[in-house]
Amino acid sequence: MLELDILSNDQIKAAFQANQKHFGRVDVVVNNAGYALKGEVEAVSDELAIDADGCEFWGPVRISREYAQF
Repeated sequence: MLELDILSNDQIKAAFQANQKHFGRVDVVVNNAGYALKGEVEAVSDELAIDADGCEFWGPVRISREYAQF
């Protein structure tokens, strides 16, 4: 099991490299990150909304890009 911040390109690269070193290949990637945010839209801070958007959209995009280059 690897700890991975999906918003960190360096950690994503390191996770793929560690996986390849241990298993020799990557067969499947499942983008299953999630972020729960509860509250009225007008009450949620920009920072929290941007964090949620980053996790839900940009995290899987970054992982998919790394997988495509792998």
